Amino acid sequence: MNKIIELKDFGLKFEESRFEIGPKLNLNIYNGDFLGIVGESGCGKSTLGKILIGLINRHEIDTYNLNYFEGELNYFKDDFSQINLLDTSNKILRDYRKSVQMIFQNPRSTLNLKMTVIDTLIEAVQIGKPYLKMYRKNDKIKIFDIIYGIVIRTDIISNEVNRDSFLQKQIINKLNGNLSGGERRRVSIAKAMCVEPDVIVADEPLASLDASIKYNILNYFKKEWESRRETDNPLTIIIISHDFGAVVNTCNRFIVMFGNLIGKRANIIEEYNNTKMFNFKSDNNYHPYTKKLINSVNYFLTDDVEINNGIKEIKNQVEINTEGCVYATVCEKFENNCLEPSTLKVKNEKYHLNSCIIK
Repeated sequence: MNKIIELKDFGLKFEESRFEIGPKLNLNIYNGDFLGIVGESGCGKSTLGKILIGLINRHEIDTYNLNYFEGELNYFKDDFSQINLLDTSNKILRDYRKSVQMIFQNPRSTLNLKMTVIDTLIEAVQIGKPYLKMYRKNDKIKIFDIIYGIVIRTDIISNEVNRDSFLQKQIINKLNGNLSGGERRRVSIAKAMCVEPDVIVADEPLASLDASIKYNILNYFKKEWESRRETDNPLTIIIISHDFGAVVNTCNRFIVMFGNLIGKRANIIEEYNNTKMFNFKSDNNYHPYTKKLINSVNYFLTDDVEINNGIKEIKNQVEINTEGCVYATVCEKFENNCLEPSTLKVKNEKYHLNSCIIK
């Protein structure tokens, strides 16, 4: 697969906290990827998502109180190939975000609460297809056809509602401010999909959803991805989540992030292709933190799992390793060379970044 997004030699530090990403973080996202970014709360997953859509850039250094910001964000499609999107004009960034849409963690802050659901979705379609005009009869029909298909697939309305009557449904005409949390999240997903982007970055898209709707949304993402997988324009989906079990059967590739409770955070410690989640086995050659995530899923599947296998309790942690593996201070496999600057090592097609190969 060809790269579609490249984060190259990236690093940032927030001035008023000890939070940082990198330095020299490199990440490739491939055209047609279904990528899961998983890890604990506070490890930098959402910040990474904002970086990937260019929301954190050189124009926003003062806004985010950054005292260090370096690196490149490259998008290998259309006319963006030669542009570092972290250091370009706001106009180019706006054009880029028509191709790369983000579903934010808090939909209340990203929807206009005084707009109706239908007006929100009409606006989104016209952002992605500005040539479609509501005052032209044939264009109006096309716009509503696009919206109808998406509100059905995202469970905003029942699939028993036909195309001719869906505009009369109460939820379609509600103000975004009057929606429930779950309804608002589904509208935010539908809004992003109405733009028909090439890349979706979904930050905790399953939060506040009932279990059945959560399954339907994941299934929707997967069907959308599969429907374009063999075309000339595949859909790339990035799901950011701390719910390892929810995304494990959906994504074809995973990145595991880990952040210390104090000090240095936002390190990618492992990257691997999903093979049915290794049949939910944790006795393979994976990083201890990855094993902990696998064990958390196993907890609901078997009575035979030692949840903290290979993991020390993280309490009163004060020693921070800023050069080598960020996991060194809590890993039972610790060796002295874990404190040394680490490089990418490869073994059995399992990719450990900023960490050792556990023996």
